[in-house]
Amino acid sequence: MRKSEQYGLNWRDVDLQARRATLRETKNGTVRHVPLNTIALEAFRTIARRSGRRGKVLGRRKDRIQLLRTANGEAVLKKAELDDFHWHDCRHHFASKAVMAGVDLRTLQQLLGHKTLQMVCRYAHLSQSHELAAVEKLCNPISEGSRSEDTSHPEKSELAIQGASES
Repeated sequence: MRKSEQYGLNWRDVDLQARRATLRETKNGTVRHVPLNTIALEAFRTIARRSGRRGKVLGRRKDRIQLLRTANGEAVLKKAELDDFHWHDCRHHFASKAVMAGVDLRTLQQLLGHKTLQMVCRYAHLSQSHELAAVEKLCNPISEGSRSEDTSHPEKSELAIQGASES
């Protein structure tokens, strides 16, 4: 969720039973439903116990600003070694982690609330280790059961099979 979506979220739009938050005021003007994973659900439950589920989920504006300015908020950022932290970095991090976990781009587009896949690609950054793992997959021999039959160039298939059996 965008910062404005998080701060604008009201308890009446959070359904803990259905594990879903409904965003009524979004950047692109469309209502969006955000599923809550187990960690997010527990965070919402904790906030709900403290707030009594009235008004804004994250409280009053001055309380939110104070949260990051407190020694505790500063300590968290320092411990995480985040010298140049921007709230929006969380969206990029979410997108990158989701793609590297195997979430398809169309689903990620829905989750982020982007109108185009091009915008999703601007947000999803792959780590070097993820890129390396992707090209390493090409080093593994193809098993018999997963080989697709390409009948357009049978001579190439035969050469590939012969080369594989010779090595």
